[in-house]
Amino acid sequence: GVPRGAMPPRKLIPIDDEPWSVVFRTDVGSFVLQVHPSWSPLGANHFKELIKADYYKEARFFRMVKDFVVQFGISADPKESAKWNSRHIEDDPVTEKNLVGRVTYAMAGPGTRTTQVFINLKDNTFPD
Repeated sequence: GVPRGAMPPRKLIPIDDEPWSVVFRTDVGSFVLQVHPSWSPLGANHFKELIKADYYKEARFFRMVKDFVVQFGISADPKESAKWNSRHIEDDPVTEKNLVGRVTYAMAGPGTRTTQVFINLKDNTFPD
């Protein structure tokens, strides 16, 4: 069995190298996020799992720093947030820059990516 408090192993969605898109609908309009698995295979796979689980449904943007980033990724359902926050994913090698309009995971150090992402409002190459 799975030890108490541990998450059971995840069934990973097969990684596909082809870019794919998802539409986010907000109360002020919609935006399309295009995912490039070749840029971040583990991150793209994890993001696809979150999308398929409707994790971001009713999620809110909770951080906006002018001329820097806008951030989202906390589920509207606290139980879902708690479940996914323990599912850290390993870092992918950095192959692209954090340029304006690109999305990347927020992290607190190596191996800490979970659900929160931010949209770059300008070229932010210093975190690369």
